[in-house]
Amino acid sequence: MVVGADLCLLSSDDFDENRISENDESGGFSLDFNVDMRPHEEEEEDTEEEEEEKEELYALHLNNFTSPLFISQTNTGELGCRVWNCALALCEYLSVSSSLSFPVLNKAVLEVGCGVGLGGFVAASLGAKTVCLADCGKNTLENVSKTLERWDALVRMKEGVFADVKRRTTKWESRCGRIRLRTHLWEEDEEIVNALVEKRRKESVRHWSKTSGEDDVSLAPKMADDETFDVIILSDCLYYSSQELPLAKSLALRLKKDPTSTIVLFQTRRTTNKLVEERFRICCEAQGLEVAVEDVALEKPKRSKLNGVHETAHTIGYARMIMKWRAP
Repeated sequence: MVVGADLCLLSSDDFDENRISENDESGGFSLDFNVDMRPHEEEEEDTEEEEEEKEELYALHLNNFTSPLFISQTNTGELGCRVWNCALALCEYLSVSSSLSFPVLNKAVLEVGCGVGLGGFVAASLGAKTVCLADCGKNTLENVSKTLERWDALVRMKEGVFADVKRRTTKWESRCGRIRLRTHLWEEDEEIVNALVEKRRKESVRHWSKTSGEDDVSLAPKMADDETFDVIILSDCLYYSSQELPLAKSLALRLKKDPTSTIVLFQTRRTTNKLVEERFRICCEAQGLEVAVEDVALEKPKRSKLNGVHETAHTIGYARMIMKWRAP
């Protein structure tokens, strides 16, 4: 099963949910970092302030869907509100491997640090039983909830349900697409693991994302402490050394204890974080995971506002990590 993706950038002014073109049936997943999607002349004349407020829609064509899923991007100061090259590499891997070495069909899938949720939506389109999109940024989750509503509309169209349908009772749950959004802190998972090992009650964790208190109803709900998944996917989650151990413990906590359970991580290699990959591998192996690291060959990444794909200037390559539980 292959995801077909014709990827382009649209502004909210271009988007009309009642006028969606047919998907190209040529198939295949295309990663073209040099697509020329020049903005309209009137967009070039917008002021900087107006440009910041405008929502950008990234068109992702999914297998078995005749209409694209419009991925919401907003400029809110959180990196998770944008589409990055590394996430596209994860999507390509999911599509190519879905019926081979890495199936997601009928699996419970978690996307850690989901950002705009590209990997999770691709997994859902490939037949995942459930998908949990998890991140810690309030603005990031608010942004992906807009895409979740469009996902519901796509699924209703695919199933031929065109009658009036009640809106979702919560913006964090998909009405018909098996997807949910969750607030997720790696540091809280690390505290759960440490408390279990030390046989004590878990304590509250301080974090930059906790701006409105523990019980802020505007935040997406959290995962249960003991919730686990068959498959965990993530991309571009490693930046600082302080994140390595919490993320490793979080992945170990959330991965179902089964020999077939799998973690797939795609990571951007940058001149500013050359050692993060090796340190993180060591942390994961200390949690009982076997880690295989491979180089990922992609076209030279291009940082461009025109095609809707974002990249840092100091990117030098990409890596893929496949993790499973170490055999006893």
